[in-house]
Amino acid sequence: MAQETGHFIIIGAQKSGTTSLYAMLQAHDMVGMSWEKETNYFCRDGDGPGALDTYLEQFPRDRAWRGEASPLYTMAYEFP
Repeated sequence: MAQETGHFIIIGAQKSGTTSLYAMLQAHDMVGMSWEKETNYFCRDGDGPGALDTYLEQFPRDRAWRGEASPLYTMAYEFP
């Protein structure tokens, strides 16, 4: 049976436990959380997100699941 893989983003209000959830998932041996907790990749000002390669470097490649936690994504309506 093949191992499942996936990617996810934790989106939550500020002070709602996203840091605790990030830390718990980071401790799991199948989950590779972004090196920087709040990448805010999809909230870039100006011309949109930065370079995709730079974003992908945030994640360990040896994990089945990869994720990030960026509470700022709840304010997406403020970003183009």
